[in-house]
Amino acid sequence: MINAIWFGMIALSLVSALAQGRMPELSAAVLEGAADPVKLSISLLGSMCAWLGFLRIAEKSGLTGLLARAFSPVIDRLFPDYREDPEIKGKLCMNISANLLGLGNAATPLGLSAMEAMAQKHPGPVPSRG
Repeated sequence: MINAIWFGMIALSLVSALAQGRMPELSAAVLEGAADPVKLSISLLGSMCAWLGFLRIAEKSGLTGLLARAFSPVIDRLFPDYREDPEIKGKLCMNISANLLGLGNAATPLGLSAMEAMAQKHPGPVPSRG
């Protein structure tokens, strides 16, 4: 459905620009609009690499183990299936720590890593605890 909406908007823009003789303006707007996300991606790349590097250093130095022990009561209550798995608890802890520090961009890959590890331990759909 969303593809049809986007197609309709693009087609309407092209028809409108052709009817009004404003194709150069449309071309300029398309190129300018395509440049903005590239600039944003490049600006976020540096900070994301730095924070992920700091978090990797924390992981290698054992800081994640300390944080996992500190957050253990919370993680054990939220994720009871992973109480005995220090790797998953460490990944969850790093994700929680990054979120608490306001590092949303760095927290996303950490959360995905934790979810991958959790999915490997319990493949298939997780049963409802309803």
